[in-house]
Amino acid sequence: MTEQVGSGLRALVIEDEEVVRAVVVEVLEGMGFVVAAAVSLGDARAKLTQAQTDLLVVDKNLPDGSGLLLARELSEKDVDAQVVVMSAYATLSSAVEALQAGVADYVLKPFDLADFRARLHRATEALKLRRANRRLLGELREKNALLEGLATRDPLTGLDNHASFQESVRREIARARRHGLSCALLLASIDRFRDINASLGFAGGDALLRALGAFLLRSGRASDVPAYLGSGVMARFAGDTFALLTAPDAAGWRAAATTTRMPLHVHEILDGEWQQLYGIGPAGAVLVRPDGHVAWRAPHEPAEPTELSEVLKHAVGTA
Repeated sequence: MTEQVGSGLRALVIEDEEVVRAVVVEVLEGMGFVVAAAVSLGDARAKLTQAQTDLLVVDKNLPDGSGLLLARELSEKDVDAQVVVMSAYATLSSAVEALQAGVADYVLKPFDLADFRARLHRATEALKLRRANRRLLGELREKNALLEGLATRDPLTGLDNHASFQESVRREIARARRHGLSCALLLASIDRFRDINASLGFAGGDALLRALGAFLLRSGRASDVPAYLGSGVMARFAGDTFALLTAPDAAGWRAAATTTRMPLHVHEILDGEWQQLYGIGPAGAVLVRPDGHVAWRAPHEPAEPTELSEVLKHAVGTA
């Protein structure tokens, strides 16, 4: 048996004339709808709060007001339902008003049952198509977000990947130039990471990197984490080297960059499998002036300004 168009949907008939109301209810039930009935706007509003309604068939002239008023209310609230208006006193102006109120169809009474059923069928199919489109758009947004994440995020740590970070560096330097500000770049690496891979295998090393990424994202403002981790862009720069780009307070950032180690208990991250104490130390850091040159860096301070690309090479070389 072919599935009825109204199967799984709910309809509400709002009509004060008993005979017309009974006919419309019978037609809708024959189309597979679960149908409720109301005799006034007040009655309809009460029923709409009790259950989700997919299709409303409402008379234009009701004892307590116009059915178009209800259609307009539903449209303003962005209710996901179709409204079909019936009227025995239709005019061109009332038809235009109905379309402006967002109704799906405008039916003249008395109506031919076959034509009425066809109109209700079209309104229902339009509702289903609209919902399917909305669902597909939602899925498309999710997939686009996933693809964007794959393009800009390191899959292991959840931090920005190298390519995304390079773009962030270019964007931040351009912003700093526009506003006459400085920006700071810090590279830090994990102590003796090769020992972890040698003892626990690459899976253990990956577990540490994954947990460290989550730790940085989760605890960036915790009291035991340097202040520079609380803002800016964090990325996995390469291997066990992590990068931070921020707009610093020069003195505070310089103190953070010259800190010898940020303590990190590896055994806490790896559920007790590794009991030695390691740390994260600065592999290199730079303070970029508004003109795009490096004004200061750690652990070395060059006498002359240096291009950022050269500092990055130096920083990776010391990691």
